[in-house]
Amino acid sequence: MKKLITILFLLIFTYSYSQVIKKVELTDEEIEYLAVDLNKNIFGLKPGTLSNSVKNNLINYSYEIIYKDKVIYRGVIGKPSIAQPSTYFNRNSAYFCLDYAILDADTKLALIEDRRFKTRESENGNKYIYTEKFELFKKTTQGVVVYDKITEQMHVKFYKYVESE
Repeated sequence: MKKLITILFLLIFTYSYSQVIKKVELTDEEIEYLAVDLNKNIFGLKPGTLSNSVKNNLINYSYEIIYKDKVIYRGVIGKPSIAQPSTYFNRNSAYFCLDYAILDADTKLALIEDRRFKTRESENGNKYIYTEKFELFKKTTQGVVVYDKITEQMHVKFYKYVESE
C-alpha cells in the first residue's frame, strides 16, 4: 500500500510541476520584431524594444521548410539582442541542405535556376541541394518583407515555442 501511495504521489507531483510547450505560428508583428536590428540605431528605437528583447529571451523561434505538406527541414531563428552585434547578419538567414532524391523534377529545376542554391554530390554518390544563404525576412523602409515561398511547392513557416497555461 505504501508503494502505491508513493508512486501516486510522485505522479501527481510530476504532473503538477511539468510544463507543456506548444508551437505557435508567428504573427506579422512577431516577424517584424525578429527583423529589428537593435545594434543599428540603439538610441532611435521605439520605447520598449530593449525590454521586449530581454523579456523574449525565454521564447524560442524557429522555421520549417515544408514540401508537399511534409516538413523536410527545421531551423532556429536567433532573437534580437544588443549583446552580439554580428548575430544580426546571420539571424535572418537560413543555411540548409536538402536531399536531392526527395524533390520532384520541377522543384529541382526551380532551385537550380535560382542562383542561391547549388548541388553537391557526397563521397558515396548521394546528391544534395544546399544554400549558403537564404534570406528569410528583411527589414526595409516600407516594412518587413518575408520570403516564405521558395518554390511553388516549397514554403517556409515561422513558429515560436511557448509554455501553455
